[in-house]
Amino acid sequence: MIKKVLLWSIILCLTLAMVSCQTADILTGDQTPDKEWDLIVESGSNTTVNLYVTDTDEKMRAWLSSKYYNQLKTMYNIELSIKIMSLDDITTILEAELLNEVKDGVIDLVILKDEEFRIMHEKGLLYAEIGDKVLNFDDRLNKLLMDVKSEHGYALDGYGVPFGRQQMVLTFDEDELEIYPTSTEDLMSFVEDNPSSFTYPNPTMDEVGGEFIRTVIYEIVGSENMEVLFEEGVTKERVEEIIMPGLDYLKALDPYLLKDEAMYYESIDQVDQAFLNGDLFFTMNSDFSYITDAIKNEVYPDGARNFVFDQGTVMDTLYFAVPLNASNKTGAILAIHEMLSLDMQVDKYAPANWGSLPVIDTNLISEADAELFLKASLKRHAVRVEELADKRYHELPQSVIMMINDLWDMHVNQ
Repeated sequence: MIKKVLLWSIILCLTLAMVSCQTADILTGDQTPDKEWDLIVESGSNTTVNLYVTDTDEKMRAWLSSKYYNQLKTMYNIELSIKIMSLDDITTILEAELLNEVKDGVIDLVILKDEEFRIMHEKGLLYAEIGDKVLNFDDRLNKLLMDVKSEHGYALDGYGVPFGRQQMVLTFDEDELEIYPTSTEDLMSFVEDNPSSFTYPNPTMDEVGGEFIRTVIYEIVGSENMEVLFEEGVTKERVEEIIMPGLDYLKALDPYLLKDEAMYYESIDQVDQAFLNGDLFFTMNSDFSYITDAIKNEVYPDGARNFVFDQGTVMDTLYFAVPLNASNKTGAILAIHEMLSLDMQVDKYAPANWGSLPVIDTNLISEADAELFLKASLKRHAVRVEELADKRYHELPQSVIMMINDLWDMHVNQ
């Protein structure tokens, strides 16, 4: 009897060792998940995934802690542990672990934005080929899109996977206005006829103001001419040369704007308040879904409605990445895979849940599945995803954004 128990123990150990080796082969790229996906599921299920998030957005955190948490628990019995931490603190932890050769790190998955991916990648802190191992990434995303293959123009090269978007929108009160400007030309005509009815916050102080001026510059200069700004090492002089027509437009717009004692408003909250007070016909926001809560909380009037210019507005993207020494890489892969599932992409799109725009390309899924996005619960005052998808500009590198803000301050903010 003892011999039989010993024999079965040896067989079990050998089996576990083989499974471990097979999983290791997949993670090092020797095999592909479409052939061995079941093994990844087996390895990643019934584990804990430690997700670190740099964003403090309350709706995002609430959704991750509820809908996403429950989905991972239901599908794979994965326990999702979410921690909010600054990028500096995250990189400090990872650098210390790598320095001390800690193979099983405490961080399994991170959510990154605004060139945080570039920072971590350049420090050598990220695990490669994650994108190639996530089935839903291969099946449902258009890899030719700039924000799918790069973050602000910086190549992902399989180290990062996009999963959500946000896009700047403008807002007006349809109870006060019957029509709204759909281009920079229309906007100029409107403010000339209605001085002090429009403004935007100082882009050096408020990100929404920065998104607005970049939207204007994109339209005035043309997307094809803006491509040079994604080149590595582009100089401030070159940026100034390219965007000068846009700065000239903003300078011409300046005299017609509502200001606070001749100064640009410092925050979008101040612009929102002026809109609520009836001093402005328009306001704006980085988040297409913000209007839902803004009306509910009486920040916006009941007649508020979002719109975008016909040529588009600036869009930004959220990414997943896995640290180089993550202890639960297969669990992280399953978590990314599930975030790109139809259920999660549709659910997080609804403003009442989170209001994060999907990254799924509806041309790569069935018509019935694509219909789910059209049927998602959106109030009539919000711009729908299909319109936003057709009217968007890719966000510029952070270094170029800073240059543009400085140039705006020099040429426009006098």
